[in-house]
Amino acid sequence: MSEELRQTVAGEVQHRDTFSVADFETSPGSNGSRTKIAEYQTDRPLALRNGAPVTPAIMAYEEFTADGASPETFDLSHNPVESGATSDNVVVYVNDSEVQPDSVDYEADTISVDTTADDTVGVFYASGRQARVEIQKTAPNGTHETLWSGDVKLIHLRNHAKDPITLELTASFWESIIPTDWKLEIFVNAPYIARFAKDVGGDGTEERATNALLSIPYLGGTGEIEGLRRKVRIDAAEA
Repeated sequence: MSEELRQTVAGEVQHRDTFSVADFETSPGSNGSRTKIAEYQTDRPLALRNGAPVTPAIMAYEEFTADGASPETFDLSHNPVESGATSDNVVVYVNDSEVQPDSVDYEADTISVDTTADDTVGVFYASGRQARVEIQKTAPNGTHETLWSGDVKLIHLRNHAKDPITLELTASFWESIIPTDWKLEIFVNAPYIARFAKDVGGDGTEERATNALLSIPYLGGTGEIEGLRRKVRIDAAEA
């Protein structure tokens, strides 16, 4: 039965695609505790692509109220760094508008932005502080398995063009499989608030951390595969 099921999965789960932040429901992290910040519930069987490069670029978020200096300098609390994982180390919003900072000083941990009095300044940036990010799959009954984990600091400091992070899912054939109605979840434990979006200006529309990434390649199926959910749940429980 297992070999027949395995052949069915291999034959039916073949469509190549890649998850991005837009595919997930996201929520803010919690300073200093392990928090789920993104989840995707499957509507068909999936298989994460073993050996494929992944880029989980998580951003710290800080918010300030401007006093009207132009430019005004703000202290960033969590060691901003130049990231090798994303093209923009810092994304800044003044109220509801994205702006280019006048300067970012990585030695002094500061950013300078043109503002007027009482503006709200929201900053999404790559942090050099140690933090943990995990990719997990979870069954409807709560059975779960961690598929990958890494240090957010090291992800940012890595040259991904020369040394990409890859998924190594070799414990069993079933490790990479995510059946229908399961969830793919992202957890972070960081000494800061991690965010993918925030309503900076208070107009009811969230501004996005366009420098945050969740690039995870996968293979997709087309429909339910009988017996798959039970098999993967048992395999995850034994992991």
